[in-house]
Amino acid sequence: MSERDLLALAWKEADKISRETMVAVLRSLSNFEPGAVLDIGAGERGYGELFKGRHRRFVTFDIAMQTRPNVIGSALALPFRAGSFETVISTQTLEHLTDPMLALVEMRRMLRAGGHLLLSAPQTWPLHLVPHDYYRFTRFGLELMLARAGFSIERIEPCGGAIATVGQYLALGVFHLGTHARHSRTRHFWRRGVLPLINRISLRLERWRPMTEQSVLNWIVLARPT
Repeated sequence: MSERDLLALAWKEADKISRETMVAVLRSLSNFEPGAVLDIGAGERGYGELFKGRHRRFVTFDIAMQTRPNVIGSALALPFRAGSFETVISTQTLEHLTDPMLALVEMRRMLRAGGHLLLSAPQTWPLHLVPHDYYRFTRFGLELMLARAGFSIERIEPCGGAIATVGQYLALGVFHLGTHARHSRTRHFWRRGVLPLINRISLRLERWRPMTEQSVLNWIVLARPT
């Protein structure tokens, strides 16, 4: 998926609101020389293209074979030597790990001195990838865990406030209705009629409303090893 595709994810996509609110922040935080990059939990639609043309080496890592990563394994025991990478990126993966603290320690082990961790995690999100969905994270929880894992936070940014959060829940609900509707005409109505409308209205209203940290969809952190 190209960077252009990241910014132009179809309006009929169920996670359009979440991804669009994250992309601008990820771009602003990834303005550094990435060197060798490890993308943990890359999945099928990661954000690695943000580093395209700037990285020295890019390695995708995932536990799921069907996503075709460069390396398959567990984020709790990364199969690389310490200090193998200048950058570690992990988006929307921490909540699916049985021991996220151990995963952060492993990410710290991967980084060379002066390296960067670019991490995103949800604060508010429905259950997904059941039964492997274990945690949600506040700003304060992430700050505490990262400090204990040996990181110093340079920036931590909220992505999606109250309107985006409500809109994302509605979008996922409508997507579910469209997926499980019995008749194709009904599926078309929900997936191609209602869902794009919810995405458009929510994202437009979100731009008009000042961001607060009381209701946040996702957090993105830029940190460095101490």
